[in-house]
Amino acid sequence: MWYRNGNIGVMLFSMLLLAASAGSEVPAKQVDADFGDAPDLTDGFVYPASPSQGQFPSLLNTENTLPGRTGPYHRTVGLELLGEDVDSEPDARVIDADAFDDGFRGFVFVAVQLPVPTWVRYAVKVSGSAPPQLRVMNVAMDFSSDGRWANVGSFLREHVVINEPVIVPPDASRILTFGPFGYGGSSIFGYPLWIRATLTREVIDLTGLGSGWDGSGPDDGFPFGETEDVWFTLGGSGEGEGEGEGEGEGEGEGEGEGEGEGEGEGEGEGEGEGEGEGEGEGEGEGEGEGEGEGEGEGEGEGEGEGEGEGEGEGEGEGEGEGEGGCQIP
Repeated sequence: MWYRNGNIGVMLFSMLLLAASAGSEVPAKQVDADFGDAPDLTDGFVYPASPSQGQFPSLLNTENTLPGRTGPYHRTVGLELLGEDVDSEPDARVIDADAFDDGFRGFVFVAVQLPVPTWVRYAVKVSGSAPPQLRVMNVAMDFSSDGRWANVGSFLREHVVINEPVIVPPDASRILTFGPFGYGGSSIFGYPLWIRATLTREVIDLTGLGSGWDGSGPDDGFPFGETEDVWFTLGGSGEGEGEGEGEGEGEGEGEGEGEGEGEGEGEGEGEGEGEGEGEGEGEGEGEGEGEGEGEGEGEGEGEGEGEGEGEGEGEGEGEGEGEGGCQIP
């Protein structure tokens, strides 16, 4: 009888096992989370001069990191943010297609040597529904332009912000500065590169990542936070404020204090010491040189404010906003 035949019994048992395993296959991982969007073995540019595909770990099933790790994703969004907004998706929107990469606020450069001492600035927002606790910031930059954040072939450390504490209370926003670190080499800096910033509630485990953080995350993702990837080109990505000294020419309106020589036309009030030549009505005493036409009055020592248009050269200090986010004292 069939059940006494050992070979037939083994075959029947094997078929039953195969049927059972076919009915219990592990489904593919499905998430709805925030991801980065740097190139991950996808068609399209990495760098204008490089034909290679990006090897950044961005996708859920990326091949560009260690086993047991994946592209970073955040399962709960909206409680701590980089910038003002965040969205969620089932997988990374490569390349650079995330709608809310809005936290990057530019660099601060001190151009005194190469590599250039550099700081990076990010806007961090914490929801009023989030608990009051420390957050953690990590930032990687591809200085070697090889499509990876693993320091391979780079003479600079690419994991530039390493588990840095972030203190922002609930229901508040702050622009935070991280650094310093080196940027550039040979005779250049400020060249284009891919940047990843990841905000979490826990430190990133760097076990096994001997050459530094490669931009990846744990297989089960991060419970909270956000990851943003930025394609940075000097003068074309982000907004920032700056201070500096220098010489230049320009036209505009403004208020300020300073010392210098110049020529111009306008109306205003002021106090100062000087001698001068001019046409118009007014009284004044002081020291200085100048030429001009206009109306005014003043006496004594002091500083004054005024508005006008003109061109001039000089030295001074000031603050301003613009694109590129770089400061060169």
